[in-house]
Amino acid sequence: MWALVLLFAVSMGCGKKGPPRPPHTQPPASACGLAIELLDDSRARLTWNQTVCASGGEVDGFNVFMARERLDKDACKNCPMNFQQVSIVHVGKSNPWQTQPDKAVHMEPVLEGYRYIFKVVAFGPGGDARDSERIFVEVDRTAP
Repeated sequence: MWALVLLFAVSMGCGKKGPPRPPHTQPPASACGLAIELLDDSRARLTWNQTVCASGGEVDGFNVFMARERLDKDACKNCPMNFQQVSIVHVGKSNPWQTQPDKAVHMEPVLEGYRYIFKVVAFGPGGDARDSERIFVEVDRTAP
């Protein structure tokens, strides 16, 4: 009987589950200044400010998320999208595509006939920031 009570007591939770974080640590501000450029070699270059645009906690890096849809589908700015994480960009680590010290960069291969939608989420000791604004690029090389 005591073994059952002990097992029950050990298996009970103790509140909200999630990764531990130091007390009184706030999450970073949302990533800002997103820009995207379609390169000639079938890649898109996504850049954003590596420094914060608003007050918030310390930033260790950024998670880059992407969704893709066919160009023959009408774009819907606020529709729910199926985003997949495609990269992690760490602050302070070398990045071969980085051309400015205050800009973070992600390069993504892209295919003809698709619209690519990106968002960036900063993370740090205080947890994850809110999603950045969304930015997109359409790959249609037949358009004038």
